[in-house]
Amino acid sequence: MLHIALLNKMDRAMCAQVLSYGGRDGCEHLRAYDLRSNWDCYSGGQSPVTVAIPADLQNRLRDPLAELYIHHNHPASVSFSPVDLAVALDVNNRARGKLYAHGHDGSTYGVTLANRETIASLYKKAEAGAAQHLRFLISMSHVPFQVAKAHFSHIVCQALDMAGVMHYEFAMSQTRIDDWQRCANYLNDVVAAATDAVGR
Repeated sequence: MLHIALLNKMDRAMCAQVLSYGGRDGCEHLRAYDLRSNWDCYSGGQSPVTVAIPADLQNRLRDPLAELYIHHNHPASVSFSPVDLAVALDVNNRARGKLYAHGHDGSTYGVTLANRETIASLYKKAEAGAAQHLRFLISMSHVPFQVAKAHFSHIVCQALDMAGVMHYEFAMSQTRIDDWQRCANYLNDVVAAATDAVGR
């Protein structure tokens, strides 16, 4: 199912901040706030592929009264990594809210916070199903390798959404949409194969 990511004023401000910081140093940055208490936090600047989760944010993720909106940038503009989803869907999570990843190309990806006991194994199942199908399509020259690489995490996240594991939303940049559309029939088949793999 297609879910379009929509941001409110505070979310747009935090999106702009992490993209600005990341644009300057090429690293991931994180801003988060609790809608119910006006608490907020910042972390980042250490790595282009990961960002530290502050201890106070980790504690609030376990607070059933918290409503958290967590924003971080992805310099490579891809969707959620397994580490991202381990934070958003940790079995100990009790807070409501969303985790967002903002690509430097203008794409935005979102996932609703929840608690799942087996997110790591389910991600691996979706990943394996997608990879197997993509290898065949690449070998047949149906999908360029760079397109497959750029959309791989997005495919896995769509599969987890379709399988009912999580609620995923996105608003891709025009360039990313164009790349997807050129191979849409094949890529949609990959999503279906990855979704089936999650159910096995």
